[in-house]
Amino acid sequence: MAIIHLGVGVIPTPPGDISGSTEQIIYRLTRELSVENTDVHVIDIKGGSQQDTMRRDSGAQYHTVPHIPLPHTYQGPFQRALYFSIILIQLLSFAALAIFPLIQLIRKNDAVIIHSHNAITALMSILVKKISRKNVKTVYTLHSAYGMGRFSLFNRIVYFAEPPTLKWIDHIIVLNPSIGTWVHEQFGRDPTTYTGIPNAIDLTEIKSFLARSPDIQPTASLIICVGVIAKRKNQKTAIEVFANISKDNPDCRLVLAGRIAEQEYYRSLQALVQNYQMNNQIEFKGEMPPNELYKLLSIPESVFLFPTTAEMDPIALKEAMGFGLPVVASRIQPIVDVLGPDQINETLFESNDVSGMSKALNRILNDPNLRTELGQRSTRLIQEMSYGNIAGRTQQLYNELMK
Repeated sequence: MAIIHLGVGVIPTPPGDISGSTEQIIYRLTRELSVENTDVHVIDIKGGSQQDTMRRDSGAQYHTVPHIPLPHTYQGPFQRALYFSIILIQLLSFAALAIFPLIQLIRKNDAVIIHSHNAITALMSILVKKISRKNVKTVYTLHSAYGMGRFSLFNRIVYFAEPPTLKWIDHIIVLNPSIGTWVHEQFGRDPTTYTGIPNAIDLTEIKSFLARSPDIQPTASLIICVGVIAKRKNQKTAIEVFANISKDNPDCRLVLAGRIAEQEYYRSLQALVQNYQMNNQIEFKGEMPPNELYKLLSIPESVFLFPTTAEMDPIALKEAMGFGLPVVASRIQPIVDVLGPDQINETLFESNDVSGMSKALNRILNDPNLRTELGQRSTRLIQEMSYGNIAGRTQQLYNELMK
């Protein structure tokens, strides 16, 4: 059985030292799958020397098409519309170019799994399956929910491939149970045609990083909030929570890490910090390379604060848990799925519950035993989300589909 993963077609897989969570997931998942299965392929755009080296070491076979990578950031509503218009053209052209190596691979194999990570390449895989008339199964991991429930004309254009893909693809991987319910209710999918498999985090890399990093002696308690600077990530609440707890914890600092996706919102956050007179206690780190982010998350006695209002799969939270950090977060369903319903009103609260989050943080900061207990709980819960575990569940799905 040949396993073919289709890249996204915007930036190379793996993304290297820039943000590209889906590209990183494709790289790490196919690398892990190739440990047990020698016939793993990735169709993607050409990369640079860094990508070439990592691809050779991954175990998967890469097939590239000539396509220029795009920037993956935007500022303001006009730039956002222009950016997504260009992205749409980029995705369509990549899907068209990927048809040729995909057909060649199908011809060489009796049984094929085509696994897509965006709706346009997934729709293309459905069409190729129809043409090939071979033993082919199509799989789509629903990574993004930006089009869900927001059916403006703009979103209907940008996400035009989502509805037909979710109706016609052989099997859907959903990242949490609530998305499975949505797929069932909106598109009439039988529960046997979608499977819940969350995205993994690279626990092996985290352990390796911690093993080779010198011990850091904290000079103050650190509250860490990671995510793109955008309204849905709700850094405003993080700042308000910190303003509350700083009265009882004057040596504490708040670090906000993530690229600036919405300039106007970023300026409002800066004004809020200025209003609280906390410029020396609150720091905006901007977009951080993976190695620098790992350094931040490895600082002892830190607590992860995550008041986000919307997530498909809370990767930043799971990475923090991989470093053994205690977590205070919003009680949206994807986070409850990770931390457990027993944490509601203990460490999980409504996204704008400044009082509840403040009290939880104060308890953690002032009770070393509780901080240790919650950190150990994070470490224990996250073990099942290693790439080895998730790759095993994905391979099991492939095997069931080909029976």
